[in-house]
Amino acid sequence: MSNFQNNPEDIFNSITAIKQDELFLQIPEEYIKSVRERVKECFPKTIQHRCLLNLVASRFLVDWLQITYPELAKQVFLELEENILFTIWQFVNGTPVIVNTHDIRLIILPEESWDFSEFIIPQEWVDIPRFRGDYFLPVGIDLETNWLRFYGFLPRETIKTRAEYNPNLYHYQCSSKLIERDINLMLLYSKYQPSSEKELVYMPELSLEDKDKLIAKLEGIDCDVIRHRLDFGEWMALFADDNYRTLLYQKYQPINLSEWLENKLPVTRRGWLNLHSNGGEINWITPPQLVSLGKVSMRSNSLSSLLEDIYKTKDEKKLRIAAQKLGRVAGEYNIKKEEILKALSYIINQSQDEETRWLAAESICQLKPGHAYGGLWCGKRLNLGVELGGLSLTIVMGILPKSAKQNSIFLRVYPSEKSSRLPTGLRVRILDENTEVFKELIAREGDVLLQYKFWGNKGEVFWIQIQYLSSQLTEAFIV
Repeated sequence: MSNFQNNPEDIFNSITAIKQDELFLQIPEEYIKSVRERVKECFPKTIQHRCLLNLVASRFLVDWLQITYPELAKQVFLELEENILFTIWQFVNGTPVIVNTHDIRLIILPEESWDFSEFIIPQEWVDIPRFRGDYFLPVGIDLETNWLRFYGFLPRETIKTRAEYNPNLYHYQCSSKLIERDINLMLLYSKYQPSSEKELVYMPELSLEDKDKLIAKLEGIDCDVIRHRLDFGEWMALFADDNYRTLLYQKYQPINLSEWLENKLPVTRRGWLNLHSNGGEINWITPPQLVSLGKVSMRSNSLSSLLEDIYKTKDEKKLRIAAQKLGRVAGEYNIKKEEILKALSYIINQSQDEETRWLAAESICQLKPGHAYGGLWCGKRLNLGVELGGLSLTIVMGILPKSAKQNSIFLRVYPSEKSSRLPTGLRVRILDENTEVFKELIAREGDVLLQYKFWGNKGEVFWIQIQYLSSQLTEAFIV
């Protein structure tokens, strides 16, 4: 239940206040710190904050009830393990708490606001039989002063008969006038027994094949809006299934590029291919529109002279020119392949310029996939739907060590078909760990690719977002 290590009774040597039929509890700072540590790996930051609010409110309420009412010590508990709750909080707000003596399910609904003139209850807690609550408790949290405010509760019957249902956002909107203001929560168990008759709610029976198709349909859609992309019956079938809800949850967890670079991840992951391990896909690195451009021939003696001169300079400008020239002749001189690879590796070690290092790395990868200095290249094919007229896009991402604590990233997006161009107005965004836009690229008329190079500290999170008109795909990564 709670991972707080102190004496449970010491936790509640804090202020409890009752004011105008409301209950206020003040939480020790150490308690909140322990919860922050527990949720720090949740992504993105907005979801991490939702997990924080839910875990603080539900844990503390359960602990408080168990200490304040000893007879409930073994009767009140979080219904689900925290790892399961994380898969729920990825998509909706709310935490189920069980009162075993009365077979009651309370749904805790935390908000970082003390304005309860109206509040929202996700439909999942009202209408999905497995998760359906009996009573709903809106809780205000102030993380600056560490106060919890319990404003009252609502029976499910009140929500179904008097709350306003939003069929587009799948939630019930409740006015504060509907809230029972009795702050003595113990009265809830004896005074307001839930009806023994359970309302029948239609639950679609979908085959595994049907669910797989729905999962594919939801590929890359932001977790904040994913539940609105299906009708509620379809969403209910996925959300109520632990395996499929977990599968959806995992799709929003970042891919760790450092681990992939160190060969600690599978060859394929969530549609991404390790291009070094997939035969012909290594050609994805260079867009087909550019394959025939820029290749040049060089006399053998000129190449030999170039290779000799590389080791005589540390000048960044000369190293970049050398990397460009070697890149253009790469593959034309098999007899000097190892010499070219050695020279390109030297350039990567000597140069501090990202453009130069990536020119060399890309050439190395084309000459000898899997070479230590070629970095890791992964790719993914995607379709943004009817708005792109069926146009397929290829996303290629390169990862190259920059230092012991940093990695360089190379992002490239282009049409999969050689004769195609990017649609004008296509946007590629790179977001930081707070989902703030770090860089935005916009395709102009006639563009065949968008690309950008950047670096980050190992462990940092970033997001790639591709948008065209109303279609948008987003995916998270760890540097």
